[in-house]
Amino acid sequence: MTDFNELEQDVLKESFNIGAGLAADSLSSMVGEEVEISIPDLQILSKRAAIDLLKESILPNSRLIQQKFQSTSAKSPISGYAYLFFPEANSRALVHTLTGMTPSSEDFSATEKEVLNEVGNIILNACLGSFANILEDEFDCAIPEVSVDDSCSALLSMVRASCGPPEDRRKTGRERRMPAEKQDKVLKLTIYFQTKQRTIAGDVMLFLDLTALPGLREEIGKVVKRYGG
Repeated sequence: MTDFNELEQDVLKESFNIGAGLAADSLSSMVGEEVEISIPDLQILSKRAAIDLLKESILPNSRLIQQKFQSTSAKSPISGYAYLFFPEANSRALVHTLTGMTPSSEDFSATEKEVLNEVGNIILNACLGSFANILEDEFDCAIPEVSVDDSCSALLSMVRASCGPPEDRRKTGRERRMPAEKQDKVLKLTIYFQTKQRTIAGDVMLFLDLTALPGLREEIGKVVKRYGG
């Protein structure tokens, strides 16, 4: 059984919000004004359900920041991919908010890529740090990669992304035919950046090997018991 109940999801969401607060502090220092980051919504989906959901929401020229992560623990070799998405308009608004510059509407500028790389590094590392803390683990994280993808290529990238150990690297082609409960899981976080002037929305998705779920659930259970849940 890999479904999480409401209380368990609340523990996860609260943990990620703590990480978001740390990320907000870093961005506030970077831009010299208060930046608030919140995660109002968290969902646990099968990979296929997450991809189907994104088909409805990712627009052409969406900005995609991706980062691979790997547990350093030999007893729980969790690995996966973290993705941060911004629609084109939201990405440009974010760049303007953080730098005061207005990116060209005709292309993906070096300035926009640099800002997204920095923001992605801060946000994804904060989210992954929160996740690792729940598991009482540490993650090695690759350098984030920034790209401009239309919805089809972004989704294809996700389908091909391997979340499991080497012997499972070829399983993603079969996942489309697997029952949802046997597919790798996705933690989908809606994320809001807020300053005095505007609110900017994006999506974070953590693609996880299904084998990570029992350990994750066990650690969440410890947190719930610790606080008398």
